[in-house]
Amino acid sequence: MRKSLAVFAILAFSAAALAEEATPGRPSRGGKSTNVKDHPVLSRLGLTDEQTKKVEDALAAHRKKVAEDLKAAKGDGQGVPDVAKIMAAAKGADGEANKVVREALPEELRAKFDVGAKIVDDFTAKNQKLNEEFMASAAAGGDKDKMKEAQKAFKAQSKALVDDMNKELDEKVGKRPEAPKGTKG
Repeated sequence: MRKSLAVFAILAFSAAALAEEATPGRPSRGGKSTNVKDHPVLSRLGLTDEQTKKVEDALAAHRKKVAEDLKAAKGDGQGVPDVAKIMAAAKGADGEANKVVREALPEELRAKFDVGAKIVDDFTAKNQKLNEEFMASAAAGGDKDKMKEAQKAFKAQSKALVDDMNKELDEKVGKRPEAPKGTKG
């Protein structure tokens, strides 16, 4: 019983992490952001103010739809939420977001965006696999010291994946502009 509760908690955590991908205005751990200046690809494209507004307006409409889809997938709050539905809704949101952004971009920037989106998608798949491996080891249990070591290794590997993604984006899409001194970002 205790083990099944632990597995359920892990699955719920994973679903919540995926659902966070679609939370408005929040950069995600998966490298995708709903904010143009924080987005790992869009921030490198040198968009004009007009282009940025067009993309942000398209994403705002998309976020509203995603929020409704996630709310429907989570159910009415009674009983156990359908984790598979939540994960499917969150995962489908990424592909739709890329489509919405691509359509809002001028033709000359779409190829660069496609290259960057592929890099981010590859990162997401690698990070998801790493997450699944960590969750499987967590579900298997073990002593606290082994769990702490596994968590530490997971964080280091995840950081290395992010660093690799950013290096590849810098090389193939363009460098992300430096934030002005005295500001976050």
